[in-house]
Amino acid sequence: MQKYKGFLFIIALFFLKGSFVVADEGKKHLTIGSKIFTENILLAEMLSLLLEEKYSFKITRKFNMGGTKLVFDSLKSGHIDIYPEYTGTGYTMLLKRTGETNPKKTYRIVKTEFLKKFKLIWSLPLGFENTYTLAVWKKDSRFKKIYSISQLKEHISSFRLGMDHEFVERKDGFNNFSEKYHLNFSKDQIVTMNPALMYSAL
Repeated sequence: MQKYKGFLFIIALFFLKGSFVVADEGKKHLTIGSKIFTENILLAEMLSLLLEEKYSFKITRKFNMGGTKLVFDSLKSGHIDIYPEYTGTGYTMLLKRTGETNPKKTYRIVKTEFLKKFKLIWSLPLGFENTYTLAVWKKDSRFKKIYSISQLKEHISSFRLGMDHEFVERKDGFNNFSEKYHLNFSKDQIVTMNPALMYSAL
């Protein structure tokens, strides 16, 4: 039987359906990690409870570790066995791929390439979608007559845009977003922060 480096618990990021990846089938003690934001921590805890209660695994929790690269490197090095990840992140940030936007094709690419490059197996999708979006303050009068993202460019100088660090780094993230909608934010209009702080900051 082929041995695999680690578990990978995959969720789709912008297309998006999640998955579950199996490592050493005989291992009964698992270390589960997570990234540094609430959704990822909750998914890691849900998986931990499922494996503890239904399958009698002994679980060590290493949540709130950091960003994608740190957590994925921890998986590859064996410091953790499993963590929640996203197919969009796997495709763009970890495989360094661009161009594919079809959810099923993206999943197949990620599943095939992760097995080939990292010896990690992706499960079937978890069945929910998770995508980036824009949130604004409902009572902010500047948005009363704005009904589409493209309309923001007419008022661009009066806005500040808050986002997480990974959205800035992703090839399909901020640069692609601002080019598509012709939004020329200046550097002092952009605020990067922990995703968990964005709602409070708004």
